[in-house]
Formats: sequence, C-alpha cells, structure tokens
Amino acid sequence: MMTSFAPLLRDRDAGWTRTITTWLVMLFVAEMLLAGPGYWHVAGFPVRRTLVAALTLWMVLMCALGHAQLRSGHIVLIAIIAFVMTLWIVLIPAIRSAQSLGDAVQEGFPLALLFGGVLTHAYYRDNPLAWARVRHTAGLSLGVVAILAIIVWVFGALIVDDPVLVALGFLNYFTLGNENFEPSVYVQQMPDGFFRVMWITSTVLPVGLLYSLARRQVGASLLFSAALFVSYTRALWLCAAIGILWMVLRYLAAGFRFRVNFALVSVLLLALVAVAGADLARGSEDSVLSRAANRLVTTFTDESASDRVDQVAPLIDTWLSAPVLGLGMGSTAAISRSDVAPYLYELTYLALLMKMGVVGVFLLTAIIAALMVRGAAHGARVAHIEASVVAFLLACSTNPYLLNLVGLSLLVFLFIELDLAVRRSEISAN
Repeated sequence: MMTSFAPLLRDRDAGWTRTITTWLVMLFVAEMLLAGPGYWHVAGFPVRRTLVAALTLWMVLMCALGHAQLRSGHIVLIAIIAFVMTLWIVLIPAIRSAQSLGDAVQEGFPLALLFGGVLTHAYYRDNPLAWARVRHTAGLSLGVVAILAIIVWVFGALIVDDPVLVALGFLNYFTLGNENFEPSVYVQQMPDGFFRVMWITSTVLPVGLLYSLARRQVGASLLFSAALFVSYTRALWLCAAIGILWMVLRYLAAGFRFRVNFALVSVLLLALVAVAGADLARGSEDSVLSRAANRLVTTFTDESASDRVDQVAPLIDTWLSAPVLGLGMGSTAAISRSDVAPYLYELTYLALLMKMGVVGVFLLTAIIAALMVRGAAHGARVAHIEASVVAFLLACSTNPYLLNLVGLSLLVFLFIELDLAVRRSEISAN
C-alpha cells in the first residue's frame, strides 16, 4: 500500500538512525503483543518497561537531532498529557492521602507511554515509509498470538485429559525470567465446560480481523476469527461484529460492495469452520456451539453481568462526591473487584468519571474525537482503522482493557495508522 505513493513520500531520516529507530519500535511492538501481560524479565530487568523508557528517550533524541519535527499539535498533546498526569496522578491523590498517591502512581503509570507515543507519531509523520516495517511486524506478531491461542485451545479442549496441565505450562511462557508473578491469563475450563484461552493481547484480535477483512485476506480472517472464538469473550465478539458493521456502512457509502460481501461471507465461514468444526471434533451433544450461543444469550443476565451492574451505583455515588475533578487515579468506590488492584473496575468509563470528573473525561473524549474526525472525509480508505478504534473503545466499556500498556499502545498504533492513511489518501486525491 505504501509503495504506490513512494515517489511522493519521503523519509527525513535516511541514515543509520532510521534503522535503529525502526528496529527499536519493531521490538517494542513484538514484545507488547507476544509477551501478553508483560512479565518477561532479562537479567532481572523488566523487558516491557525497559523498552518503553528506551523508546521514549530515543525519540526525544531523534527530535533533538532534527530527524522528526514536533508540530503545534504534538506540543498541545504533550501539554495535555502532562497536565492530566500532574493533576490526577499526583496533586489530587496527594491531597487525599499518601496511600492514595501510591495507588495513583501504580494505576496511572501507563499514561507515561503517551509521551513516547506522541514523539513516535512525530517521527513517523516525517518518515512514513519506515512505518511499513512496523505495521508488518505488528501483523506477524498478532498472527503468532492467534496461532498460539488456537494451539493451546486444541490441546486443552481436544487432546489433553487434564486441561490444568496445559494452563500451567502456558503460564510459564508469560513469566519468562520472572517466576514471582502470576499473570492475569484465562487459560482454564469455564463452569459450562468450555476451555477458554484469553489474555490481554486477545483484545487486539478484533483489529487483526478487521484489517484482514479490509485487505481481503481470507486465511488471516479465519485465523483471527477462530482465535476470537476460543477467547470466549463476549465483549470481543460483539465489538468485532460492531467493527464489521462500521466497515460495511462505510463501504456502502463509498460503493465498495465487493468488500461488503467479503465481510459477510467471512463471518459465515467463521460459523462453519470454527464452531461446526469444533463440534465435530468433540462429538458431544453438549456442543461448543450451544455453549457459545448460551454465553451470548446470557450476556446481560449471568453472574459476571450482575457483578458489573453492582458497580454502577457505588461508582456514581463516589463520583458525585467530587463531580468536577474527580478523586484522582487510584481512588476506589464502596465496592472493589480486586484485592491486588482495588482501583480497577470493569466499567472503565464510569470509573474514569469517578477518578477524573467531568473535566478529565471531557479532555480525553475531545482528544479521541479530534483524532477520529481527521479520517471522517476519507471514507473506505480508513474504514478498517476507524472500525478498529471503535471496536476497542467499546470493548473497554465493560472491561479494564484501556489503562494499561497494551491498550494505550494499541490506540497509539491505530492513530498513527489513521494519520498516515489520511496523508496517503490526500496525496492520491491530489
């Protein structure tokens, strides 16, 4: 896609620094996807946090050397991020209590990634051709994630008699070099008997599906569909469907009827291959299909839905105690869902309202809306990217996927993708 516009696009950085930058970003993207929760350690150092720090410092150097230019929009974003972190991670929690400050830093630390994200966007806006390798790395890494999830599911659901052994073996993969942590990985048999394979990187699978549909890649579409199915996560299923619907509407408006048909056919293939195939392999009356259907039917009535509903009143009551600025990061309501991280709630946006108040939520909403508006006039060329953003943000509404390094990295990646796609579209139009 990039090569068509290669004569019209130029990279400002054409030397050895571009090679180092590209490899550093590729390594960061690969680790973010392949390492899941991010507990890999090498020689006692946390790989993910080391890469975040190294990438941010390197991008600062690239800007200082003139290989990337910070424009007014970048400066405004950096100022807003600094304001958000100072007020809601330091000042408000410090006023409340020292304990609150510690939790605030723990919860708000991933926001520091956004500084590096803005600088990375500045670099690739001036070096758009170099971004192609980063995109390919992301696609390949996510493909490996999908294949890994399917393989683990096949062993846990169809081959191994004791699925617990598969789960324990898989946990060792996520704690490479660091056995002191137990990562949040759902590789286990559910109460209804379905063997579920899901971890934080699974939240990126809908993006892989939407990109594959946009590029008319049947094999990749089926791969990501199957991996989504074994994640057994209703939020991801529903949001992938909403993302496809978004693409359908955008393509219809632009007259891309062939792609619409492809999207619909791919969904049908998902039902035939991933579900019927699994039922056939099990040979059980209590089929995978019936369990999946029941899981969808009980979306708003089962225990997990009730747990989320129980959070609504306490979160609203706590927000009303400080409706304008909120109580800061690390704050909690009368109900808690985790002993380890009591400030985490599935209802992400209601929790953000409690923590950041109307002012903070307005700032975050305005930033995302401004970035999305940039692609509004470019129709089908950016439909899959827009759909990916919408699908992910919707998935975050009932799950704590947003305020972590994986979630924020995905948003940074998608908005860089959106900006570069808009630039290509503008060049094509001219």
